[in-house]
Amino acid sequence: MKRLAFLLLLAAAPGCAPAAPAASPAAVTQGSSAIVSMLETSTEGWNRGELDAFLLPYAEDATFVGSRGLLRGKPAIRAQYLSSYFGPGRVRGTLNFRDVEVRMLGPRNALAVGRYIVTERGPGQADATGLFSLALERRPEGWRIIHDHSS
Repeated sequence: MKRLAFLLLLAAAPGCAPAAPAASPAAVTQGSSAIVSMLETSTEGWNRGELDAFLLPYAEDATFVGSRGLLRGKPAIRAQYLSSYFGPGRVRGTLNFRDVEVRMLGPRNALAVGRYIVTERGPGQADATGLFSLALERRPEGWRIIHDHSS
């Protein structure tokens, strides 16, 4: 009987852990605004043709899931863009984000979802568009994308 009581106590223990502190309404607004601003700045980098400026928000240990599978680390993500949109002779097009929603998951974490649209890709090329979800973490250097799933 004591053993059963002990096992039940162990099973219940994870549910007894203190909850992460809730972000204040001001912190939620501030975090959301900072993330949207970061994405706008990243988009401006793309549209100037500056890949490193576009990738600035990505953490060095970020992961990316897209049509070519899973990529690990910012260098691999950079290489992917160099072989596609930023490759020699490629027309990069103009990037815009639409319907961006940010959900704060705590004071240091957030989820952003939205739609990307790449227009003006060149003769005979249709606009590239799809959905994205970004997991973000507030680090000492600011908000960083730690995971990007774009489809």
